[in-house]
Parts: sequence; structure tokens; C-alpha cells
Amino acid sequence: MRIFILNIRRQNWQACIKNRIFGIRVGAPIPAMEEGDLLLARILKDSNNDEYGVKGLWYFTRYEPVTDETFVPWRDGEYSTIIHFEPLVLEFRKIFSEEFKGWQSTKIKGLAQVRLNASVVALKPTEARDYLKGILSELGDELDVKARYKDKEVNLRTFLQGKVDEIDNELQRIRPSVESAQGIQIPQTGRVSGGEIVGPRIDTPVLNYAPLNELGVVLLFGYYMHELGFSHMEEIRTEFPDAIGMRILEDGRLQRVRIEFEYESKNFERHGHDPSACDVIVCWIHNWKDCPPNIQVIELKSFIENMSKR
Repeated sequence: MRIFILNIRRQNWQACIKNRIFGIRVGAPIPAMEEGDLLLARILKDSNNDEYGVKGLWYFTRYEPVTDETFVPWRDGEYSTIIHFEPLVLEFRKIFSEEFKGWQSTKIKGLAQVRLNASVVALKPTEARDYLKGILSELGDELDVKARYKDKEVNLRTFLQGKVDEIDNELQRIRPSVESAQGIQIPQTGRVSGGEIVGPRIDTPVLNYAPLNELGVVLLFGYYMHELGFSHMEEIRTEFPDAIGMRILEDGRLQRVRIEFEYESKNFERHGHDPSACDVIVCWIHNWKDCPPNIQVIELKSFIENMSKR
């Protein structure tokens, strides 16, 4: 089950909840949803009202392509697809707001305003967890109710807490262990560059194909930094080591670590880097069998593969 944000203009809200539909405009991408995926219905602030945030909790049932016979209640543009939903809570009495200060949310760790610019946003696991935890904390008095989820009756508070626990357990499973520096051994493959050649399909939100160089590793790490157990980066630079980051320890404290990015972990040795001056290697392929035990190796290839199995 995935969790999505639906951004809804205030003038369109009543039509959405009355008809239990949401529209995708012509030209906008169609999200890959499955029946039962959770939808956090988010109302947008406008010139007449500064209030914004999650106002409904629904789940996806089906798509409907827009034809000449399709009922479309909105008059603010052309729509290509209708998303049908069923409510867990059609409309909260209160709104759960992300409370953006400047460009960043004070409640959803690492969430920037620009992440919510699209009409539909697929949340990363850490974002989904923080949204659900915030709703449980702030709207708890509205959650002690029975709700229908597909063919079952559920206690809504218990249902949402179960989803939070599932996400936390999955993050623990896929997050590289700080204690285990060696990771999974992957056979070495040749490097390809130039022309129209790309890596195998991986379909992440920031990269459709597997990286073929170190820059792709940096991009993927930046996007999945929180899932990989890091709070934030303090420095990115051109000299060795490439970055200084803050790793999250089990008790919530932060540990400053020195990070080197490599396409293959073996490149660390090939480049003649000093193992005593680095704490973490982030790579696409881990193929350095003799990597010193003091260095944690994060292999993004196996991490992405584990993410895709969720």
C-alpha cells in the first residue's frame, strides 16, 4: 500500500467530496495507484484563506478516463482522468497543516514546499510515516471511530498506527546497518557511457534508469537520504572526502560522518583514498571485498531493489 497527497483547490473541494472523485488535468502524469492506496486529501490556501493542509483521508478504488460522457464537475481546466475514492474520513473537522516556515515543513522531516507543487504526490516512506504520525497526534479525537477499508471494518486509529508501524519496520529492514559495513556482494559489471545507452530501468521518482556514474549515485543518495538513516548533509565538496553528513543513531542522537561517493566501492581503493579519513562509502555497486571494517558501505543498487519490493 502506497500513500499519496492529493492537492485540491478550495473552490473544487465540495465537488470532490460530494461525488467522491478527484481529477487529473490534461498533460499531467497519471499516478500509478492500486486499489486501497491511501490518499491524503490536502486543501490549498488561496488569496482569501491562508489555511492549508490535510483535510480528508480516503483510499483509491479505480481510474476513469475522461470521455464526452464523463461527469466532470470542475470548470477550471480540461481533465484527462478521474480518480474514484472511498473515504475513511471524508472531511476532518480540523486540518493537519505541515506548517511551512520558509521553504521547509516544521512537522514532516525534510519536506520542502516544492515537493507539493504537483496535483498528486507519491510520498516517500519517511514522509508518509511523518504525515500519519502527525495526523494521529493532532487529530486523534477524530480517529476513534469505525471506518470501512475495502471490505473490512477497522478502528481508524488502530489502522493508521498499524501503517506507521509497517513503515518503520520496513525502513529498518531496508536501511543499511551501521554495524555491518560489508553489505551484499554484487558481481562487478562493466561501465558504459555516451550515446543513447542507459542503465537498467529502476523507476525511482528522481531517476528512471540505474546510474552509470558517480553523479547518479549522489542524486539517489540525496533523494533517499532519510530512508538511509541520515538527518541532513553539512557539507558537499570537491576534495576527499566528498561530503560531511549527520547519521541518525538508534537513540535519536546524530553522528557526524565523512562520506565518499563512488560508482563502484572498489574505486575508493583505485583512487588511492585513505581509509582512515572516511566513515561511509555510498556506491551503486559494492564490489570491494577487502573493504576495511571501519568503513560502512551503502550499496544503492540493493537498497533500490529492496524498496521496489515494498
